[in-house]
Amino acid sequence: MNKEKIVEKLIELLDFTEATLTEVDEDLLKNTGLESFIYVKLTTQKFRNAALSKKMKRYIRSVIKDSIEQNRAIHITVPFGGYKHYKNKYYPNIGWAEVFNLIHLLDYVKVISKAYKPGIILEYFYDEIFVERLNKIPQKDLDTYNKNFADLCAHYNELTPSHIDIRYSKISDKVGPEVLHTRFDKAIEKLEKEWDDLGEDAKNIRLGKARRNYAFSIEHLSGSQQNEILKEPALIHDAFIFGDWEEGVHWAFENYMIPIGFRYTGEWGIGIYSSKGGSSVQFWVGHGVLQIVEDKVKPHIYTHKQLEQIKSSIESINLDLQYPFPDSIIISH
Repeated sequence: MNKEKIVEKLIELLDFTEATLTEVDEDLLKNTGLESFIYVKLTTQKFRNAALSKKMKRYIRSVIKDSIEQNRAIHITVPFGGYKHYKNKYYPNIGWAEVFNLIHLLDYVKVISKAYKPGIILEYFYDEIFVERLNKIPQKDLDTYNKNFADLCAHYNELTPSHIDIRYSKISDKVGPEVLHTRFDKAIEKLEKEWDDLGEDAKNIRLGKARRNYAFSIEHLSGSQQNEILKEPALIHDAFIFGDWEEGVHWAFENYMIPIGFRYTGEWGIGIYSSKGGSSVQFWVGHGVLQIVEDKVKPHIYTHKQLEQIKSSIESINLDLQYPFPDSIIISH
């Protein structure tokens, strides 16, 4: 497939097409009712990458029921990092992974919005307030990413009908940064006292996560020196996951919201693929790649390691698309 054809198919992929209810959809809606129809569409294996616990199933049904009774939009939330991984070619801007994720999620919700008059709210929640401390990414780069992402959401809000509302929020919009950092420091202090009691395997897992996202090269240092540096971001990550800093912070997990994620969802959300290509890579740390398969194009999201493994079969082509889309894209043959 030549470049012109690839770009043509990419533009088709980027366009938003409103959903129509198929005959199967109409029958499902008629035979099971609106509540069950929405539940089936939210939990379909076409999009889902993980099993749902009984607790999560009950929660989803409860939110759907309450939303219908109150004539309220189904509120889907996407908590995510709010930054681009420093190894990504588009850093600090958004890349194609962000674009592929958004168009995938629009596909996920648009049939529901067609059947349910109050529609869908699709809200991305940035947790970037801790990233500068966690990964050492400068705040100015985080601000650049957040503006790009907000502009991407605004672009698609103009394309989608009124019953799909794309939103973006930051934790720091909900409560002052000073309050959050004070709470965070208390959680870190507690976790640091418990650090030595962790087993070596538990420590290595935490240090490994910190190493993958740390924005500076420390490979020239000894192993013990690296671990000493990475201990702080490891503690910060644990404080974010396990600390009680969220008290009174109204973000992605309110009782009228249904959160979704792409990995490690457990009992807090619906685990779905992060792109049409069946990827489960978290988009903000991933590379968006357009796979060329015969006469079709398939969007996919790769980790940095996965991209290195296929580097002999990829190339980057320049594009002449308007902002907020990136000016080049990696394709895989």
